[in-house]
Amino acid sequence: YRSNDNGTDGGKTKDVKEMIAKLRTIPIYYWTEQFVNLLFSGYIPVKEENTPFYIGPVNTMISYNGMEKIRLKFGGMTTAYLNPHLFGTAHLIYGIDDKRLKYSGRLEYSFKPKKEQWNEFPVHSLRLQYDNDIYQYGQQYIYTNKDNFLLSLKRLPDNMIGYVRNAELTYTLERHSGFSFTGILRNRVNEATKFITMEKSDGSGSVDEIMQTELEIGLRYAPGEKFVQHKWNRKSKTPELPVFTLNHSISKAGVLGSDYSIQHTEFSYRQRLMAAPVGYFDVMLKAGKVWGQAPYPLLIIPNANLSYTYRKETFETMTPMEFILDQHLTWDVVYYMNGLIFNRTPLIKNLKLREVLYCRGTWGSLSNRNNPAIDSSGNIFSYPTDKSKATGTVMKEPFVEIGGGVENIFKIASVNFFKRMTYKNSPDVDQWGLRIAVHLQY
Repeated sequence: YRSNDNGTDGGKTKDVKEMIAKLRTIPIYYWTEQFVNLLFSGYIPVKEENTPFYIGPVNTMISYNGMEKIRLKFGGMTTAYLNPHLFGTAHLIYGIDDKRLKYSGRLEYSFKPKKEQWNEFPVHSLRLQYDNDIYQYGQQYIYTNKDNFLLSLKRLPDNMIGYVRNAELTYTLERHSGFSFTGILRNRVNEATKFITMEKSDGSGSVDEIMQTELEIGLRYAPGEKFVQHKWNRKSKTPELPVFTLNHSISKAGVLGSDYSIQHTEFSYRQRLMAAPVGYFDVMLKAGKVWGQAPYPLLIIPNANLSYTYRKETFETMTPMEFILDQHLTWDVVYYMNGLIFNRTPLIKNLKLREVLYCRGTWGSLSNRNNPAIDSSGNIFSYPTDKSKATGTVMKEPFVEIGGGVENIFKIASVNFFKRMTYKNSPDVDQWGLRIAVHLQY
């Protein structure tokens, strides 16, 4: 809060703080506030003011998946009140069914002191991170945690799961100009499981794991971008401005344990396009290519959503590993109509509902050297087989799904319906899907 020169606003702020302090002495107000804060943040502070440590996220402490069945997770993160330059995060994870202890940890040094959290703009840091955990192939969690308990209920068996051990050293530099640079040195080990097998395509045997050590360079350009900083995250408040990213990784067989010589290039563009007075469009375009010969764990697997909760930039009617590609063009276009129809409909207009339309798709291919049905060198792996899912479908035309929905239901919820438009004859796939979402805001 920034007060005026005459100091009157500062006095008002003091009065508000005193009023809130009195309200917190009332048990029902205090516990309601604690519950709402937990619902929004997912974290529990170890002390009410200037806490040095948060426990959580609470919504990941217990969840379910096909490998671990019941998954238990406990940990937390430090804040700048412990050290304004050094930030740590750690979690212990245990799967009831696989009886395997897993863990993750991150230690980040910020070259500039922070007020509370490590991700306050601009970030200039060096981070060391290690994860020993499960990996869900074909399910990337871009805007949420993979073990959020709300995602535990699945529309199909969630068993395309392997193990991964991933170590990263990351340097990040963000500038006020909108340009940011990321350099990552990564060592990653993909481990086979009963679901994710690594059988050589020539039938000569199998391997238990593969290792890659790679260097990745990432560039991001978002001219004029501004953020709203929350306690645990930040959000862009200028979505109408374009955001461009370019990432390129390279690894060489035999160098630092790498099993394959490959390169991976990825480009993306995101922007909100205003179309007043009829609403606006959120547009995401992404293109990528893997250069060289690599088995399916190192290729491009489009992002599928198995839960009944709506997720951005995922395919709602696709199955994990339905398509495996080494080059792709992917799009996600959402049209927010802002009540264009409902505001002109008697009775309904009083509900303040909002219409939304979706069009998502991906178009790519797999070269012969990376296709286990064609290549017989034994350098790559046959696809895992699962009779309940379409796996490794040859892409001859774009995969497309469309959808429509209603937002602002009771001010917080949305209901969306999606329809698969291509590859309708693939075995055991969903032709349509119903997804819900809750948007909690202060």
